[in-house]
Amino acid sequence: MTEIAAPGLVEIFHQISDADREAEIVVLSAMRAHFLNLTGTMREAYDAMTAMTPIAPGVDLADVHEQAVSGWWVSPCNAPSDRAILFLSCCRFRGHRD
Repeated sequence: MTEIAAPGLVEIFHQISDADREAEIVVLSAMRAHFLNLTGTMREAYDAMTAMTPIAPGVDLADVHEQAVSGWWVSPCNAPSDRAILFLSCCRFRGHRD
């Protein structure tokens, strides 16, 4: 692990293990095949791919319906209420435009 600190900023980098690198190759290959055989919208393809992803142990799920938006809150079991998880994705999914 390497830490680089700047005023107000901390970046942490972890080296990927050989096992994780091999798993990444398998997952990316399956994703590529999944999207090459796409027959519906990008949203349908993304939903199908997500449905194939198992939920990790120790995760709580809550079905949420707020006004016009529905979704799921996914959080670690017994997570502190004064903490937050920030998830940033830079993937190519553009289903909201379909």
